Amino acid sequence: MKRGALIILLGLFAGACGDTTPATTSSTVATLPPTTSTTAPSTTTTTTTPLPSTSTTLDLAGFHPAVVGVVDAGNKPCALEVDDAGAVWTTLYGESAVVRLDAATGERLQRFSAGGEACGIAAVGGSLWIGTLATDEVIRLDAATGEVQARIPIDDDAWDVQSGDGAVWVAGRNRGLVWRIDPATATVAAEIEVGGRLSGLVALPGSVWVAAEGSRAIVRIDTDTNEPASIVELPGAPVWFAASEDSLWVASSSTSKVYRVDLATEELVAEISVAAGPLDLGYADGFVWVPHRTEGLVTRIDPTTNEVTELTVTSGIYVIEGVGGLVWVLDFSSSEIYLIDPALVKAGP
Repeated sequence: MKRGALIILLGLFAGACGDTTPATTSSTVATLPPTTSTTAPSTTTTTTTPLPSTSTTLDLAGFHPAVVGVVDAGNKPCALEVDDAGAVWTTLYGESAVVRLDAATGERLQRFSAGGEACGIAAVGGSLWIGTLATDEVIRLDAATGEVQARIPIDDDAWDVQSGDGAVWVAGRNRGLVWRIDPATATVAAEIEVGGRLSGLVALPGSVWVAAEGSRAIVRIDTDTNEPASIVELPGAPVWFAASEDSLWVASSSTSKVYRVDLATEELVAEISVAAGPLDLGYADGFVWVPHRTEGLVTRIDPTTNEVTELTVTSGIYVIEGVGGLVWVLDFSSSEIYLIDPALVKAGP
């Protein structure tokens, strides 16, 4: 995902937090769907930093102090994309919609209907490509007007949607297929058989990796040939990816680990133990960030050491993306997006 500019009020909930000291721990590596929250008017402070107009007055006592704000996005935010113009788009699974959020204030600027159970999203060429789980299709919307430009049936749950190498890539959940969609024609250019139960995708120059959850492996698809080119077997079932400069980071909910795979050698180089149920992790500010939906934690992994630091946030979180200088954490169990300032996270207890 690309980054946009974001300014947020760092002291928004300082008064609510009082002297609470949240749990922040560090450990060593082992190598080898709810109602929308009610918003309240912004409060007046002595700072001149703009306050997000959709921030809530949720009590963040007990949260890690790096959680510096909350945006009310809408019912069940499911995925987030930053387009080439820096606009922030979030799909709302609970509203079958997509909203555009102001990257500087968090304000909801636009809302478009987006099909049943909208989740995965990619922005390509002035259009939004949204996977819908209720209708087993990818919907193309005009990002300026919300007009439906095309509907591409895939006959499966569109579990993840990513863009890369001039194409839109879709992982089907149950049929073991990855679809390549041509944005110019809004048609399926290739159906790539991977096999088994699939989960997340990550698109890199010249390749797309898919998590073959049912096979306990990740598979690299060559974007020149549209064929699987290599397979990396893992000790546990992979679910979601993040990519750093030299590595793939693969979350496994079945083993509560993050697997680090070297991109140059395509070998598993580390198994990093984390809290239970790691999900859709992200790479931002030079660190890997891992949400834990049931534990209410975010784990930060330092790629230079593989050391982990835990931040107390809230249960229900499962998607993380970097936007500007902050880390946005989507809470699928409500309507909130929590904002973490990486500069306020320190390693160690």
